[in-house]
Amino acid sequence: MLTCIRVKTNRAFQHILTFYKRPTKQTPIIKVLDLTYAKGHSWEKTGEEKIDELVSHYYVVKADKNSYDNPDITIIDVRNSLPMFVNESFDVIYYDPPFYFTDGKKDIDYTKLLEKMLTTKDEVFWTINDFKISCKNLEIEVPRILKKGGIFIIKIGDAYTKDEYFPSSFYFWDTFKTSLKIMGHFMIMTEAKDCIFHMVKDNVYHYLVFKKE
Repeated sequence: MLTCIRVKTNRAFQHILTFYKRPTKQTPIIKVLDLTYAKGHSWEKTGEEKIDELVSHYYVVKADKNSYDNPDITIIDVRNSLPMFVNESFDVIYYDPPFYFTDGKKDIDYTKLLEKMLTTKDEVFWTINDFKISCKNLEIEVPRILKKGGIFIIKIGDAYTKDEYFPSSFYFWDTFKTSLKIMGHFMIMTEAKDCIFHMVKDNVYHYLVFKKE
């Protein structure tokens, strides 16, 4: 499935989530591991009664030190310690890493950018090496801790390092194409212009959806 739509992040994610994995009588609670680096806007209420009701039945474990406003989310700082989880622990894993690479960008005033973005540096910036280490870790751990029939959702933006284009979304697709089945690719056109447009492929997020068979 390939779809291109223009919608806010929380609506895009929650529609994708509830389409591929929703509560049933046999599984009334869906357990989600959230590997988001930022503050969790993906979980904000959409204003759509049906979607908001469905999402209330997801039990979310956020593997990060940054807390959300949602009190129903359990916070544990284990983003880089996934081996602690036993096999087949989660119905869904959601991964939303930083989009921007700092490689070759020494002249950027990060303080001013972060003030404009209302965020912290580790939520939106990292290096190519950080990206590859994280991807390698996920390649090992996601198929192990995801339940059979479980869904792995990646939100990623293609970026630039120095003056070269880096296809982050394809890198993830290539990493998981043999261990998981690709189920969907959603391209989301953002509603606000990116304030660091020279560091990211402008105004497009990719949601990649994989399934463990």
